[in-house]
Amino acid sequence: GSVMAAYNTLQHPNANAFITTQIGKAILSVDYGYGGMSKRETENWTTAQRRFLQTGNLSTSEATGTNKGNVHFADINASYDIDSLNLLSASFSGYFYKLNVEGTQHHSITDATGNAIGSYDNRYWMPGYSHHSWNGRADYEHRTRRDGEKLTLSYMLALTRQNTTQENEYSNIEGMAFGYDGSLLDTHENFTEHTFQSDWMRPINRHNKIETGAKYVFRDNRSRSIQTFFTNDSPALPDNEASPQQPDGDNLLRFNHDTQIAALYGDYHINYGKLSARAGLRYEHSLMRAKYPDGKGEDFKRHLNDWVPQASVKLQIDDAQSLKLNYTTRISRPGIAYLNPKTVVTPETVDRGNPELVSSRQQTTQLIYMLIKPRLTLQLVPYYQWGNGGIGYVQYAVGDVAYHTYANIERRRKYAVESYIQWKPFDKTTIIGNYNIRKEQLSNRDLGIAQSLWAAYFYSMVTQTLPLEISLSIGCYGQIGHQIDDVYSFDRPWFGYHASLQRSFLKDNRLAVRLSTNKPFNKYTHYSTRTTQGDYTGFNEYIHHAQMFQASVIFRFGRLKASVKKTDTTIDNSDVVGGITRGK
Repeated sequence: GSVMAAYNTLQHPNANAFITTQIGKAILSVDYGYGGMSKRETENWTTAQRRFLQTGNLSTSEATGTNKGNVHFADINASYDIDSLNLLSASFSGYFYKLNVEGTQHHSITDATGNAIGSYDNRYWMPGYSHHSWNGRADYEHRTRRDGEKLTLSYMLALTRQNTTQENEYSNIEGMAFGYDGSLLDTHENFTEHTFQSDWMRPINRHNKIETGAKYVFRDNRSRSIQTFFTNDSPALPDNEASPQQPDGDNLLRFNHDTQIAALYGDYHINYGKLSARAGLRYEHSLMRAKYPDGKGEDFKRHLNDWVPQASVKLQIDDAQSLKLNYTTRISRPGIAYLNPKTVVTPETVDRGNPELVSSRQQTTQLIYMLIKPRLTLQLVPYYQWGNGGIGYVQYAVGDVAYHTYANIERRRKYAVESYIQWKPFDKTTIIGNYNIRKEQLSNRDLGIAQSLWAAYFYSMVTQTLPLEISLSIGCYGQIGHQIDDVYSFDRPWFGYHASLQRSFLKDNRLAVRLSTNKPFNKYTHYSTRTTQGDYTGFNEYIHHAQMFQASVIFRFGRLKASVKKTDTTIDNSDVVGGITRGK
């Protein structure tokens, strides 16, 4: 096992403990970690501006805040060799965090000529913002006497719970008529998922094999939201006619949404010498149902049918090189954060989910080149990705109030090249790089707006072994160009760098001491988003502490060559978007 402890100049403690043990045919590993987010580390400053095209008015918000708290994560894996043909594997993992979010904001509005229209101050705090996300699974694999034949039965349970309590206190209100000077938002969002899967692999002969299976998923999304408004410490019932962003008096909304997915799939594999191929088809039937337990909306359900093809061809050029052509289809389904129909109101924004969202599909064609040699590993992956009817962010304005929701309106096209390199030019020098360049086109045909931008991401690190067995690592990372955020906005370039020194001690290098730093010559990090299309334009600037120095100690103990075994096939559910936290 191993234990690790670290602390940095942003007052962030880290601790981790890992252990693996074997008892007869059973192997168990446990990994636990803790991170403390300090007030200094999370301190941030935000400036946002919106120019509303209809009125010509300019809205400006300047805020500062913190979100200190604690983060815990755990990962438990186990396997049991029943005999040479039967394997049982299980795992449980997840994380939990609780934050204390608080800050202040000054908001002002001026007309097109710069004359003041109104302003107010806002103090906000979220004393009990908590999030749980856990995943448990069990897999049973049975191999027959026929070489390569196996049956896998799997079950997975996934849970997510998020509670948000936010209070806003408005003061120094001048020229603004939103009818209240305080609000309290209390939202509970729950996600529960059960998945059952069976998979059967059978070789026909030494060149051909088939794989077939079935899968059933049940997802239960539930939300309970209430937003209360106050005037002089008394509940306020603002007049809807006076301002369209003001809510009615009965704010409690309960919303339930469940999805049942039944799938059947089959794959055919062929292998002749250096050439191998695979083709498969999956059929998915989805039943989506929405209910309003309090009767504040109309219940509905819909049936969806999806055919999901995939195919690949691989050529093993020689012992070191391979070339693979892939075609895949991915289905995306909305989570509770995107579905929750509760209207959340502030004096400047109105946010609401869309319960009528449906699934969308995205297709990808990629070419993968791999080169593996003793001193060089190289991977190049050019690909093209496309999809219509994707779940997209929708924003519009009524007067000087920004409205936000989601809809199946995105048309996306992406051309990209990803690469990875690990090169050892000298015995004591290693160079690692991850590089990605992409051109994206995103459009909303309903609104008649589109964006077409390119961006490049990079991560490079050089590790050099110095005298006294000291290891020096220097790296840089960042974004060049403009990354599309949504059809209205894009992210501007950013850059970072880091360095570390590490020395190992004791027999078998069981004790390691590491000194590291991130952006030692830059006190702050700046991120910027520009909005250039839609009912309003503007920008968001985000600043937080960057400069950090850290000391870490890692101690390894014990000796065990065995590790937890995994079944070759298991459940993979990666189709949910907007699972809990909304995109903006």
